Amino acid sequence: MAWLPTLAAGSSRWRIPLLEPTAIAIAGGLFPRSGQGPDQVMARTVADDPGLALWLACRFPADRIPTGCDDLAAWFTGAWHTAASPGLLDWTPADGEDEAEALPPAAAASSDWLQLTTSSLAVSRYVAATMAGHPRVTAATLIGLLHASLEMLAACGPRIRLEEIDQADHCLPAWLVAALVELDRDDASDAVYGSIQNAIRQSDGPSPAPPAASPATEPAGYAALLPELVRAAARLRMLEEEFSSAVEAAKMNAMRELAYGASHEINNPLANISTRAQTLLIDETDPERRRKLATINSQAFRAHEMISDIMLFAKPPRIEVAEFELRELVAEVLAELADDAAEQGTELQLDLPDPDMTIVADRGHLTVAVKSLVRNALEALGLGGRVELLGRRVAATAADQGAIEIVVRDTGPGVPAEARRSMFNPFYSGREAGRGLGLGLSKCWRIVTLHGGTISLDDSYPDGACFVIRLPAPASVVLDSPIAAHG
Repeated sequence: MAWLPTLAAGSSRWRIPLLEPTAIAIAGGLFPRSGQGPDQVMARTVADDPGLALWLACRFPADRIPTGCDDLAAWFTGAWHTAASPGLLDWTPADGEDEAEALPPAAAASSDWLQLTTSSLAVSRYVAATMAGHPRVTAATLIGLLHASLEMLAACGPRIRLEEIDQADHCLPAWLVAALVELDRDDASDAVYGSIQNAIRQSDGPSPAPPAASPATEPAGYAALLPELVRAAARLRMLEEEFSSAVEAAKMNAMRELAYGASHEINNPLANISTRAQTLLIDETDPERRRKLATINSQAFRAHEMISDIMLFAKPPRIEVAEFELRELVAEVLAELADDAAEQGTELQLDLPDPDMTIVADRGHLTVAVKSLVRNALEALGLGGRVELLGRRVAATAADQGAIEIVVRDTGPGVPAEARRSMFNPFYSGREAGRGLGLGLSKCWRIVTLHGGTISLDDSYPDGACFVIRLPAPASVVLDSPIAAHG
């Protein structure tokens, strides 16, 4: 017999049987076929396996109440593809626990368990049929599926009595305990609970015998293999991450070699070109010739600047952080680009709800990053339009001390889908799609990540593009409470 990972509370342990169809569904989610998502399969599996539904209900986030079996399944399939999956599907014995000891009573693998799950399925389906179209039918169906939770736990671990549940070690979530208390009343005050009670009474008669070849009594196949499949999926994910890191490191090394070579082999000729152009400019009086020589000089400097940008990306300088006011940085950026914006008729807007917002960063490098974003927005617009520069705080939570966000958004053509995967790579250009990306964004990304921050494209912005730089907030800054932020 195979089991789901142990449920624990205090010194008590419960091991819920893992049915073969359930194991197959979970394995399919861990290794999905191309183009197939596990969500719908898992939703059906949860609705058909009261044991899995109970296990998920006990593992579900304590600050949420599931809306139904679909909600449990969606959370489960989402969790196993994140860092939480090894902890969620972890069969490793707890500290001081022997994997072979304290097995559940034999009833869990006997007809008693099958009778309980068969009855629970009958109640759930009766509720779904009689309450079809009701706005709370999905929640009621889940409660119907879990109405025998105490009996199910007693079949695979210590018994919990409802009248003593406040003093007992138990794994049940508060919302399920409240539902069981309501169902235990002679007459439920809520009509939905009354419907569930009626379904329970309808199923009190003799339950149909389980099929002779019930999955719970068959020799374990996928179910016995599932713990190893989970570990294999975790190892595969780790290898993929390590491979990505190795590729990124190799790319940086190649860029560093390119930058060194370009700096040595190209900068010298560029300096020669620039010097000769400036020398000829001194004695040149013809306006057209002067314009051409000035263009040669400026393009030589532009090429030199590109090589410097590659060097910044491949071998960035040391970041020297200091505390300063964000308004000082954005004022410098807007002042420097004001003439360019005026020349093309683009409106620059600044929004700083808190003008005294403090930030800890390398001011020079962060100014370069923000300037790159604003210049990218101006180039995308070409003529007219609007570019907005915002600064805002993100409330602190129990997990971190909050953040400072610098937002640059414009009313331009946006960033096409095919450009989004490569837009922070050096030399990538989206100009043929109406937006120059290239070294500006890659330089910005490099500077922000050196500060321990992130830069992303906000897909929720309806018009144009919206880039968000997110930096850790200074520890000395007191942010809004998370309750107020979500209130």
